[in-house]
Amino acid sequence: MADIFISYAHEDIERIKVLASGLASCGRSVFWDRTIPPGKTWRNWIGKSLAEARCVVVAWSEASIHSEWVYEEAEEGKERNILVPVFVGNVRPPMGFRAIQGATLVDWNGGLDDQSFQQLVDAVAEILGPVEPTPENSLRLQSISKQPVVSTAPVDLQVAETTPALTAAQSVETPGDAQASQLRGKSRDRGHRWLWIAGASLLPVLYAVWEVAVHTKPATVDPIPEMVEIPAGSFNMGSPDSEPGRDDTERPAHKVTIKRFALGLYEVTFAEYDAFALATGRKLPDDEGWGRERRPVINVSWDDAQAYAQWLSERTGKRYRLPTEAEWEYAARAKTTTTRFWGDNPADACQYANVEDESHKCTDGYQYTAPVGAFKSNDFGTYDMLGNVWEWVQDCYYANYQGAFTDGAAWEENGCAGRVVRGGCWGYRPGGVRSAFRHWDRPGSRLDVIGFRLAQDI
Repeated sequence: MADIFISYAHEDIERIKVLASGLASCGRSVFWDRTIPPGKTWRNWIGKSLAEARCVVVAWSEASIHSEWVYEEAEEGKERNILVPVFVGNVRPPMGFRAIQGATLVDWNGGLDDQSFQQLVDAVAEILGPVEPTPENSLRLQSISKQPVVSTAPVDLQVAETTPALTAAQSVETPGDAQASQLRGKSRDRGHRWLWIAGASLLPVLYAVWEVAVHTKPATVDPIPEMVEIPAGSFNMGSPDSEPGRDDTERPAHKVTIKRFALGLYEVTFAEYDAFALATGRKLPDDEGWGRERRPVINVSWDDAQAYAQWLSERTGKRYRLPTEAEWEYAARAKTTTTRFWGDNPADACQYANVEDESHKCTDGYQYTAPVGAFKSNDFGTYDMLGNVWEWVQDCYYANYQGAFTDGAAWEENGCAGRVVRGGCWGYRPGGVRSAFRHWDRPGSRLDVIGFRLAQDI
């Protein structure tokens, strides 16, 4: 049973990672939906964890104030008198929650001594009582304290169909300092500070252990991705008006001619990317506890993918790059004209794609990412073109194909704000995973549903 249940919208996941780490560093056990054990049913596990939690922290933001899931979770916390609101966006809470004062973390940079964060810690202590120091708490505290908590901006990508779309910013009405100070109440307990002092003598030893764990090279593998030749040809890019689930961003359908090129047989794996990160002194991307080695690398930005391709090119003397959006769709379709490379029936996804398990009758065996190549390939021999993780491509994002190139080249301009991702991911329902479906994110964004694969001129 966790001390704290964090209720939030998925769009705020990067900020919630920071918040969860901060609360854990103060000796609290924290539940959020990325800690679900393998084999557990998502909805049942969420309900069980919420019922067992002794404190509910709801993160109000532009996305969460419109989420029915967040509203229901916050309502239960309110009914049990264990709700502590925090503001991660300049928003007004839903009706029924506006009288409950919350800690303002809109500008919080992850510092554990920040006054706003300490107000939250105090409010949690009012409900849970002071932290009882234990060896486990002290060890966790020190291991986290050597890795500064860094806040990042929220991302634009939406996952599955349980999270409402982002809306325009609401009118600003946030608690002021005077209101936030009420979180302290009568208690000014600082039990969590005792933990910092108790474990201080272990700091050098634990930091050394952390250094070894982070910088130890993974099992030796060939860091060069396997490539497959994609034959030249032409296809209709986009979707016809008759395609179920089609989006306006996929029109107009237009003929594109593609030159012969090579494409990664699989998405770039952690083993391959980690070799690059260790060789160049970069931080290893977080695997979220799902596994590394042959799992597709996640939490990498478009900029990271570019750097990896450049490094691999210099290392091998061959030019690696991201595929263009047209090349990607051509390879994903593999000469098919159906909604997906396996046909029009989304229910057949279990054989071909790692998608959201609970929305169809079969279970693919992977709650999050799957090892690359775990599903059937398309007729070009490439794996996981649909599902598993979204894949960065070279192109800037445009709202539709008006004016798009017809020769397969990347459609770019200097300083474009968004880059295209294709293919869907493990969190998308089968009906939403289509060869023509496209989305985007900021080139600097890192998310647990985005990876990439490489292309090569031949």
